[in-house]
Amino acid sequence: MSKYIEVVVGLPIDRLFHYAIPSHLEEETALGKRVLIPFGSRQITGYIVGFIEEPPTDRIREIIDVIDREPVLSPRMLKLTKWVSDYYLSPWGQVIEAVLPIGTKIESRRVVRLKDFDLVKVIPEIEKKSFDQAQVLKILEEKKEMGLEEIMKRMNPAPLKRSGGEPRPLQRSGVKKKGVYSAVNALEKKGLVESRLVLKERLVKPKIIRMVKAKEISEEMLKKLEKGAPKQAQALRILRESKEEMTPLQLAEKARTSTATIKSLKEKGFLDYVLKEVRRRAKEIGRVEKEIEKLKLTDEQRKALGVIKKSISEKKGEVILLQGPRGSGKERIYLEAITHSLSKGRGAILLYPEIIFASRAFARLTSCLGDRVGILHSELSPGVRYDEWQRIKKGMANVIIGTRLAIFAPVKNLGLIIIDGEEETSYKQEEVPRYYAREVALRRARESGATVILSSGSPTLESYYEVKNENYRLVRLSQRIDKRKLPEIKLVDMRLELTQKKNRSIFSLELQERMRKRLEGKGQVILFLNRRGFASFILCRECGLVLRCPNCNLSLTYHFPQAFLRCHHCNYSIKVPNICPNCRGYYMRPFGIGTQRVEEEIRKLFPKARVMRMDTDTTRKKGSYQRMVKAFEERRVDILVGTQMVLKGLEFKGKVLLGVVSADTALNLPDFRATERTFALLSQVGGKAGRGSLPDEVVIQTYTPEHYGIREACFGDYDSFYNREIEYRKELSYPPFTHLINILVRSNVEKQSQKVASHLASALIKAKKEEKVQILGPSPAPLARVKGQYRWQVALKGANIENLRRVLRPILKKEKSLTRYSNVFIRVDVDPVALL
Repeated sequence: MSKYIEVVVGLPIDRLFHYAIPSHLEEETALGKRVLIPFGSRQITGYIVGFIEEPPTDRIREIIDVIDREPVLSPRMLKLTKWVSDYYLSPWGQVIEAVLPIGTKIESRRVVRLKDFDLVKVIPEIEKKSFDQAQVLKILEEKKEMGLEEIMKRMNPAPLKRSGGEPRPLQRSGVKKKGVYSAVNALEKKGLVESRLVLKERLVKPKIIRMVKAKEISEEMLKKLEKGAPKQAQALRILRESKEEMTPLQLAEKARTSTATIKSLKEKGFLDYVLKEVRRRAKEIGRVEKEIEKLKLTDEQRKALGVIKKSISEKKGEVILLQGPRGSGKERIYLEAITHSLSKGRGAILLYPEIIFASRAFARLTSCLGDRVGILHSELSPGVRYDEWQRIKKGMANVIIGTRLAIFAPVKNLGLIIIDGEEETSYKQEEVPRYYAREVALRRARESGATVILSSGSPTLESYYEVKNENYRLVRLSQRIDKRKLPEIKLVDMRLELTQKKNRSIFSLELQERMRKRLEGKGQVILFLNRRGFASFILCRECGLVLRCPNCNLSLTYHFPQAFLRCHHCNYSIKVPNICPNCRGYYMRPFGIGTQRVEEEIRKLFPKARVMRMDTDTTRKKGSYQRMVKAFEERRVDILVGTQMVLKGLEFKGKVLLGVVSADTALNLPDFRATERTFALLSQVGGKAGRGSLPDEVVIQTYTPEHYGIREACFGDYDSFYNREIEYRKELSYPPFTHLINILVRSNVEKQSQKVASHLASALIKAKKEEKVQILGPSPAPLARVKGQYRWQVALKGANIENLRRVLRPILKKEKSLTRYSNVFIRVDVDPVALL
């Protein structure tokens, strides 16, 4: 066996580290296991990714310990994480840590202890030479031993001198780590303190509870106990006769006594305590009755299932695009496909774009398939997520529901991956590692021979392009189940409302009339606008000044009735000024509309209606979104006003009018996918309505009714939209004809971010040589300043993604020489879904 291992760590370092294996740990080391390694002055968790015969250098340290009895990552999962690392240019160790459940990493912390000496004499002498060293000693005087992190929190900066020479009062503030490290190191050399490394406790462990177990005793002994301690005897009888395991508290409650009684039984030797590992469960959201199974399959569904089942059985790793409007019974197809995969002894992963969808699907599928269903998403508690991951790894759960991170679930013998709403941008991870769950799914399926179902009413152009090139197979559902009619969609040209109808309201006369009729008929109304706040911005009508965020240089959104302005990127807020800070004029007025303004106008129009607003501002408190959804579903709300979240998670039946206040909000954003997103959103609006037994209505207000992205969405004509949009993409060489890598350079100093971006662009131009790669930029990002950071962009474009990575990878490895400034940060996004 090799005596050296290759290790990666969960830090932003893209390289392998090599360690020697001590003889007593040779049998314990294996691929995919975690090891405790010395790393600089610390001890941290490393991940074994390879073995070598000879190390590349003589300076090799030994691993400290092997953490796991069994590997946490299989060879196949190691291979997948390596592919993610290479494709998305992310450090391998950070990819692995994204895969594993939270709280499994072990690190050391440095503990500093004060030695015995006369502090009164020593501190004044130390303070003359080093303020930091003196402060460390004063802090340690409170406790003799303290962690380095706690010392840092208590440290104050060195006092500043007043003009008269006296020091200013100390102010609590952050202190640079290096100053504290050097102060502790210096004190240690002087023999005043000593330090040692202590391993931090794991954040998450298996949940262990104490159960009671009766010992074997005779009936005679039990009767004797009954005379002296009847309550103890009664508890013991219940425990002996019960087939269920119980905790001391549960036994006490059944025996109608206290836990002191149970403790006495233990002391007398009549029972034992037994430790048992138990599962922490995710909360189920939504109805759990077996609604899906009750629905009769349509002819279209049967044909679609025939194609899918054949693909699963053949194990070819085929990709199927399942296209159909909302309400066409795709979820029933999911259940049948999963059941077929299970019958072949293979597992399944079902991804949803939102946690609310995943939670409801988990409730429904658990009611159908039982405990073999697991769930993984970011809002699970660390304990629940750890337990679910362990159940999956042990093969106890082989149907996994979740959001994008569930694509890494350690399912054994994977046979099926379903991605619901594959067009949603939430499948792209925005933090390191910036993977795209759809692409990871395709790669994982290719390696395991699993079938991938990409499900959508309005697929991404990239997916439909693959269908046209016969790389994916198309399965269409054209009708809704029970032959439900599509809603009536009315497109209203808002340009005519003012010029011809003299209507100055944000609601067209058509929408007002339909809302009135719907409320009179005891129906409900949903009004959608993808912009929160009362107004888009505040403008001075005398000099034209628009108040902007000082951190982001974006217009501040007006919120009523508190009369404050807020930046929706960094949360900066101020009160609305009475006079213009530029011209001192008195004509500061709100312009544009947001959900808050819509809510106020609705209350004026329909004062007796029960109105509720659902956006980020009103759903900040935990559970508020679920409470609002429940209120609407229980018909305790007449009119619901909100952003895109009103289209997600709502299930309603009966008469519902859905109004889009402005269809143009996202259409003109500086992003090549703006039209595609508008089309998908409006298609979702049309698809959301009409899910009940009666046909619903949709009214869409727009200033550009002739735009194909809006027009084709209203007609539900995806093919016409695709044919127009794909020509635009081809003409401008955008995906799917090319790949993009976007590099964002940010700094709190504008000149520094600009210099680094320019230097990066020049280096890329020199490096591309004969490669067919186009370098775009440098240029300010569309959001040029966010949270006080100035942002510049450089982009690489080309038909072959490997060419782009081949040009960029060696330059990124020289990042330290590239970023000459410590406050400059570079973010690399491969296949970005947005360029804002």
